[in-house]
Amino acid sequence: MMNFGERDLLEFARLAGFEEVQLDLHVEMVPGVWWGSWKAFVNAAGNPLAPTLAEAMAEVLTEQEAAEFEAYLRPLVDAQQGIKREAVVYMRGRKRGRGREGE
Repeated sequence: MMNFGERDLLEFARLAGFEEVQLDLHVEMVPGVWWGSWKAFVNAAGNPLAPTLAEAMAEVLTEQEAAEFEAYLRPLVDAQQGIKREAVVYMRGRKRGRGREGE
């Protein structure tokens, strides 16, 4: 769900039959922001189809590897040492034959 850009979104809308599309892209980079706590951080997923960090760790790491990974990363999360990078797109569109109110 992350291998696309705004041009792809516009093309997807066109292919779905939208002739008129408005797209607002909001991109944010904020230093020192994580999820508030380690528990929230490891139990959040980047999107609904992605595993949480806790699920991914349980699936691919041994207990010792997971402990080492947490020992390294948790202090950084607890100290808010990181950068939040986020991109959100808001799209509006209109299909042929579906006019605005009053038309």
